[in-house]
Amino acid sequence: MTCGGDGAQSPLEVALFRHRDERPLLVVCSGDLEGFDSIYLHFFELGADGKMHKIKRSIFPIADSRFEAEKDKPNWQFDLPREGRTILVRAPKSGKILHKVTWTGEKFAEQK
Repeated sequence: MTCGGDGAQSPLEVALFRHRDERPLLVVCSGDLEGFDSIYLHFFELGADGKMHKIKRSIFPIADSRFEAEKDKPNWQFDLPREGRTILVRAPKSGKILHKVTWTGEKFAEQK
C-alpha cells in the first residue's frame, strides 16, 4: 500500500507480513523531506493490548540508508513487495538490485 506525501510529509509504503503463528508484522518504508524516498524502514508488531508497537530495527539485516550508514546521500532505497515476502534493496540512481531480503516467518534473511 502506498500513501503519497503532501509536501510537509514524506510518502509512505506499507507491507504486511505474517509470523508463522499468523501474528502480523507491519513494515513501513518512508523517506525524508529532502527528497530521498524509501530510505527508512520501521517495524511494528501487535502487542497484547491489541495495538501495534514499534519493534527494534535489528530485525532487518540491512541498515537504513541515510543516518545509520552516515552518508550525505542515500546508498540505497527499499522496495517493499506488493506480493510475496522479499524486500529489494536498490541503488537509488541505477535501480540495480543490491540485496534481496526475504521474510521467513520468523526473521528477515538476506538471499545469497
